[in-house]
Amino acid sequence: MTLNITGETSAARTSVTPLVCAEPLIIVEEAILGDKAATINNTQYSGKDEGAMILVKMTTGDALQLAIASGPATTDTWANAVGVTITTPA
Repeated sequence: MTLNITGETSAARTSVTPLVCAEPLIIVEEAILGDKAATINNTQYSGKDEGAMILVKMTTGDALQLAIASGPATTDTWANAVGVTITTPA
């Protein structure tokens, strides 16, 4: 049990059930995602690493698809949630 700022406990204290929430994902166009020189593929600027997630606006149909990075390199693939490669930056 954590103490409040005065160091005293409260007999009436109740616990709160934690909620699960996701951080908002950025949306990147598929053509940009496929460019190894794009900022999204530069780990220094975008934080790209294995497991990093974004939403991709697909070229056909403008559908949004979840993309997961396979690693931090500029040419590491982006795949959807079932492991099908969306693009390999070149």
